[in-house]
Amino acid sequence: MIYDAEGADLVSYQGVDLSLDWPDSSGPADIVAALRPARGTVTVEATIDSFASFLTGAVEPLRARLSAKGGGVTLTGRGSLQGAVAGDMWLQTSDTGAFLGELSMGDVALPAGLGRKADIKTQVTLTPDRRLALRELVADLGGNTLRGGADITLNGIPQVNATLSAGALDLTSITGGENSGSNSGGGTDGWSKAPIDASGLAGFNGAIALKADSIDLGNIKLGATRSLLSNDRSRMVFELRDVAAYGGKFAGEFVMNNRNGLSVGGTLTALGVEMQPLLTDTADLSRFSGKGDAEVSFLGVGQNVDAIMRSLKGNGAVKVGRGAIEGIDLDKLLGSFDVEGGTTVFDSLGAKFVIENGILRNDDLLMLLPNFNATGKGQVNLGARTLDYTVIPKALRVNGDRGLAVPVRIFGPWADPKIKPDLKAVIDLNFDAEKKRAEERVKQKLQEKLQEELGVTQQDGQSVEEAVKDQVEDKLKRELLKIFE
Repeated sequence: MIYDAEGADLVSYQGVDLSLDWPDSSGPADIVAALRPARGTVTVEATIDSFASFLTGAVEPLRARLSAKGGGVTLTGRGSLQGAVAGDMWLQTSDTGAFLGELSMGDVALPAGLGRKADIKTQVTLTPDRRLALRELVADLGGNTLRGGADITLNGIPQVNATLSAGALDLTSITGGENSGSNSGGGTDGWSKAPIDASGLAGFNGAIALKADSIDLGNIKLGATRSLLSNDRSRMVFELRDVAAYGGKFAGEFVMNNRNGLSVGGTLTALGVEMQPLLTDTADLSRFSGKGDAEVSFLGVGQNVDAIMRSLKGNGAVKVGRGAIEGIDLDKLLGSFDVEGGTTVFDSLGAKFVIENGILRNDDLLMLLPNFNATGKGQVNLGARTLDYTVIPKALRVNGDRGLAVPVRIFGPWADPKIKPDLKAVIDLNFDAEKKRAEERVKQKLQEKLQEELGVTQQDGQSVEEAVKDQVEDKLKRELLKIFE
């Protein structure tokens, strides 16, 4: 069977079974066909009113059903022999990839919740040059439901331009998040090493304006969101235009690129965000709380979450107003050197950081508290989920005008780190002048003892050893001279 409509691609099939039931030349015709464009059999059942007019190119009412392995589609509307179609369409699939493969449209691996199975109803218009318009679209994609409209070009890889809205949108199947069946970040076993299947990014090109009540990205949970999703040759950019999350607002973009292996990156700005739930969801850190602002740019590569976290690079900054740190009481520490338990409440906190090979480094932490301040520096190994960080709280109204500083080292797994004061550093930081005065007193006592017991006198710039050596040499010389007298 060869179908050659003017302005459209030539369609040619072999092994076609076709039956036509047309009892009245001025009436409708029933058509049943079995096609084999790929592996299996595709069945088409259609009824066309005024079939004689249809054969001359007129647009006539029709009803059609196409069925194949994995799903089927029903159309009730109008159509012409040139390939123009308009009407109500209903597509149902149990396996969209298999269904498209049976139609010779390639093997498409769609993520769970994003079309792997589907129940779609829409008003459709298809032109002879394979331009598809969808209006009043309601698409259940196997867990996510989208509403809106789209314009799609079907020649080659579909080119999509759409405006869609959703309720609660679950995208964990393309981010390797916890709802996709893998451990993405929480727990004690580290990041997930389950492969991330990003092949679905090759399924279309174009831009989708999206409005959602909430979006679940696995590690990150977003509230009401207005965004633009654009995809170009397996590079998807998720542009955040107006996003409510964790009590504040987010802006920026998140990028997934699967052109040459998978990479993820982006730039994000957060304003007025609750840090405790954000850090708990993204890094399993629950000890830090407060409301603040943050900005970060990052890039990671790998086929699973573990590899991506160990490859991360980027930079950022954080600024928090009043907040708290669970597990350590810095005020109590300055009084007793006790770091067991308690809570530190601070007035403000600020820091900048850089990330390289999955390791975040910071050296300018500044925390202000009612009676003292604290500085800090160290590193957080994002890939290994460990940290080694030193915080130096300083009491401002003790030890004269110099204050009292007590360095505290925080190290080990970030879910359960060890916290210990560095007592040697306490002495070095706070009592340097006293150490020097004590050393001078000891040196003076030693000189006096040498003079008293051995008659040794140190000259300016001369060490004790040199003074004793000179004294011994002088004595030996005098004894040798006596031999020749």
